[in-house]
Amino acid sequence: MKMIKYPKNVVQAMMLLVFGFIPLLPLIAINELHIINIPKEMFNHIIFLLYFLGIVLFYLWKNKGAVSFISFFKAGDSFNVVAYIIICLLVIIFQVGINIPLAKFISYHLSKTNNITNPLNDIYTVLGSIILAPFCEEIIFRGIILRGFLGNYSFKVAILLSAIIFCVFHINPPQLIGALTLGLFLGYIYGYTRTLGTTIIFHSLSNLTSVLTALLLFQTLGPGRADIIYGKWTILTVGVSVILVGGLTYLLYALVRKMCIKNSYL
Repeated sequence: MKMIKYPKNVVQAMMLLVFGFIPLLPLIAINELHIINIPKEMFNHIIFLLYFLGIVLFYLWKNKGAVSFISFFKAGDSFNVVAYIIICLLVIIFQVGINIPLAKFISYHLSKTNNITNPLNDIYTVLGSIILAPFCEEIIFRGIILRGFLGNYSFKVAILLSAIIFCVFHINPPQLIGALTLGLFLGYIYGYTRTLGTTIIFHSLSNLTSVLTALLLFQTLGPGRADIIYGKWTILTVGVSVILVGGLTYLLYALVRKMCIKNSYL
């Protein structure tokens, strides 16, 4: 079996992400000059999809003979039912109880625009966050970058570095804590199972939880600005969620360690 040659390190991964935008610059310029008339949200998703395709094609070319597109979805190991239930609980509790309150607090103090809005007003973004983003981002950050790092760094270092790159890619300050945590979490799942289907599903669940929570906040608080989204219960909610996430994380770690299908790289 041929070894993956690219990307093996942080520099190569960052260059891959940056250079992926270069072929798209003419199209972005044409849109800015209003030569073509495409709704902004739809155009952003088209750009992202083309960006994704460019990175994948370049990756396959650099690793010609070693990987194929089908190999992204090759089945590896899997967790048991209890582990999957714990993962679902972790994703939902983290998003609702920790990430969203912190993200809304940060966005309130960094921006003057409303941070409580109806997500259904932008259906392209909703569908993109639930379907397109999990599929494309998991292939890029776990299937390409983390996969390459696992052949060059230790298990923990590879996951950490790929999570940091995933975090930096999101740029928006309110998203950074959630992106880093999600990157670490999904990185561990991929590192263990070597299966992208699993990480795509949980990435989608994470984004779906965010959308549904945003919708409930909008229906409860209405459009506007809020820094303490759960009112007097916010601090308690975050505190209890931190305890639950910590306990479930330890339980998942202990469970995985005991599973008979564990891999030698753990």
